[in-house]
Amino acid sequence: MIQGLFLDPRIWKIDYIASSYWEPNKYGLNVDLYPDAFNIPKIGIDAKYKFVICSEIWEKPMQNALQYLRDRGLKIFFAAREPIKHGDLIDAMFSYEHFNMNGRYYFAPDVVLAAGKKYADLWKDKIKTVITGYPRWDWYLDSSKHMGRDKFFTKYGLERNRKIIFFISYPPYHYKKIDGKDNFVDLFEEHDKTLSILEQFAIKYEPMYQIISKIHPAAMKCYLKGTDKRKEVAGLLKKYYNSPTKYCKVIGDVRDNGTISKDLLMHSDMVIGYNSTMLLEAMLLNKPLVNVILGKCQNISTPYDELSETIYTEEQLKMSLDKFKSGLYDNHKTDIDSMKLVEDYIYKVDGKCCERMCAVIKEELK
Repeated sequence: MIQGLFLDPRIWKIDYIASSYWEPNKYGLNVDLYPDAFNIPKIGIDAKYKFVICSEIWEKPMQNALQYLRDRGLKIFFAAREPIKHGDLIDAMFSYEHFNMNGRYYFAPDVVLAAGKKYADLWKDKIKTVITGYPRWDWYLDSSKHMGRDKFFTKYGLERNRKIIFFISYPPYHYKKIDGKDNFVDLFEEHDKTLSILEQFAIKYEPMYQIISKIHPAAMKCYLKGTDKRKEVAGLLKKYYNSPTKYCKVIGDVRDNGTISKDLLMHSDMVIGYNSTMLLEAMLLNKPLVNVILGKCQNISTPYDELSETIYTEEQLKMSLDKFKSGLYDNHKTDIDSMKLVEDYIYKVDGKCCERMCAVIKEELK
């Protein structure tokens, strides 16, 4: 049995252990969780380990830890937590000054385990890359993990007689290079305006709908720590998190639980979002979906406008909601589009991601 480590506790728990198909022992690998990756150079590592899988390579402490492991002969495999990077985020990966180490703007792993072709293409001519898929998607294949609708309503304290519109919350700021300098664009107003339109719709047609949102993991962490430097949890998001109503409720993030979003996606009747991996999951479930790009969001590139219906104004969002209410909403999604989505962005949802990842690791360790 070849011994290895995984260096990201949260992603391990929500994307790997949560998958019924994550069984590396079945393929000759034992992968232990290492919960204190930043301190590896100080406390050392057992000589039995031959490789590490990491989902983060950008922050300086992680770069130092991975370089320490590489210097001791361990192979570094990178399985990115997000299957899509694009536009300004690509720029951030490969040119953001904060990630500079020894003259490079990114730490080069030995192999990138890419979720799909689109992500693999980012590393072309930089790092060896193999398309393996990603364990997150396998959750949908295991019906034993899916709760019934009645249990869902009870667990989250929702009204059974209302249709659910799930708003995928996002941090109200975004990285963008402006005039050659690294900046964060404040998108709080756009985020709050989207939620405001949904709120007005639910109130207007009370008691037919309930707006549900879940605070983004990074935003929730900042809120609980009291930093709130960029209004991570403020405005209507904070209002309905602190004081939920029958027509609007905001749910907090649980750091080691990735099933909340999946529960909400599976049982929602419509999904509203911007620049989120969960939009891909909503597409997999063939949910009525609107990609909302308001105001300053329009200056930030996103791939989702080519994968789903995209609106750019408040009036367009109101029209989409009215069409949904009237039963006239067209998701503009075909079987061909679905196949392209799976192949290009998330490869195969077949429960064999673990097998493919293990095969790559064993081959590299020969």
